[in-house]
Amino acid sequence: MTRIGIWGFGCVGACAVHFFGKRGYQIGLMNNKPLSSDQKRLLDQYDVQFFDQNTQLDSFFKEHEVVLPSPGIDLRPYQPYLPQCTTELDILAAHFKKPIIAITGTLGKTSCTHILAQAIAHNGKRVALGGNVGIAMLDLIDQQEHLDYAVLELSSFQLEQVRYFAPDIALITNIYPNHLDRHTTLREYQQAKTNIYTNQTAEQLTLLPHAVYEQLQQADLPLPHNYVIIDAKTTSQETTLLQTITFADNAQLIAATLQTLGFTLNNKSDFSIPEHRVQPLATIKGVTFYNDSKSTLPQATLAALQRLATKQNTRNIILFLGGLDKGVDRQPLIQQIAQSKLVKMIYTFGSQAEQLAQWCTIYNQPCNATHTLEQDLSNVSHTHRREISYYFLLRAPVSIYLIIMNIAVVYLNNSCMNTHKNKRLLPRISNVIE
Repeated sequence: MTRIGIWGFGCVGACAVHFFGKRGYQIGLMNNKPLSSDQKRLLDQYDVQFFDQNTQLDSFFKEHEVVLPSPGIDLRPYQPYLPQCTTELDILAAHFKKPIIAITGTLGKTSCTHILAQAIAHNGKRVALGGNVGIAMLDLIDQQEHLDYAVLELSSFQLEQVRYFAPDIALITNIYPNHLDRHTTLREYQQAKTNIYTNQTAEQLTLLPHAVYEQLQQADLPLPHNYVIIDAKTTSQETTLLQTITFADNAQLIAATLQTLGFTLNNKSDFSIPEHRVQPLATIKGVTFYNDSKSTLPQATLAALQRLATKQNTRNIILFLGGLDKGVDRQPLIQQIAQSKLVKMIYTFGSQAEQLAQWCTIYNQPCNATHTLEQDLSNVSHTHRREISYYFLLRAPVSIYLIIMNIAVVYLNNSCMNTHKNKRLLPRISNVIE
């Protein structure tokens, strides 16, 4: 029997140990960190040999014919070993026999995945979420007899090394520069995304927004065998029911997928999306707090700014901007914010605060730089106590805190991604707005 190597011991690695262990394979696992007691028990359960990546990399690959690396591992420095490597998606393709709808893109794919799965369930079908969300992909294989469909959210890391995976319907929401610290160039990132349809047959389908179609043509990347171009300018009754979607293209993709499957959107359907996506948290002294910490790119920030300015009919917005850029140039973001006249004041904080403030100066955007969020909040409380309609805060490249005074809204970012931290932050902001 083939000897299976598992590289990495996160969620993918642990699920792979169970998957191959239950099937009687000889397994080795390599990791670059010491094992916890729970991890040791799991390896003992299936008699898995442990390899230390720091000292046993070569022997690990010599002793295993097939190796499954975690998607989080950057394989560029390990080119000689790539022929032995496989992916979760290729294993899924070999074992999962029910229809698969797969979604990738830079922005909105998680919300699309959740809403599409809910809409399919509302049509009486048994559906599971997998990939970046929901059930681990290898666990889906053992659950498929109880499913009619699987809806997968897929990242560029998961698609990067795919050789066989071919979903029945593939969706690409959009492609903006992202993860360039991993993919190096925009074209490499685009190419990883297009692997979602590379192996499709003529009987399978890809749905592409017009903007993505044009990008792929300009990059001279192969198009799918069978595809439909979606035009966001075309509105339908279905898309009016998807007002929780920030990007019009994504609502159209959901509606087109349901139409392809012969399903409908019920106007009584109540769709929910995951936390950290314009998520209402609390109302304190008339100020409602929203968490939009998954807004991690300039395009998402601009879309949210425009949507809120229109919805609340205001341009009196104060923006908090911080976090890391993940290799994305944020100077154009500052330029577009300045030109839009949506933001009255930007407060920058964190390790890149001074650079962001310099760009604000270039584009004549009022700005103040500090080292911490607490300093920013203190400055705002003294400077704008009576005149603010909004505070809008971005953190990880463009994750957001937003506070509206009177029409109150708050966006919270990565530093408040769990309930415990949210409870600590809300009283601090509450004191600011007294």
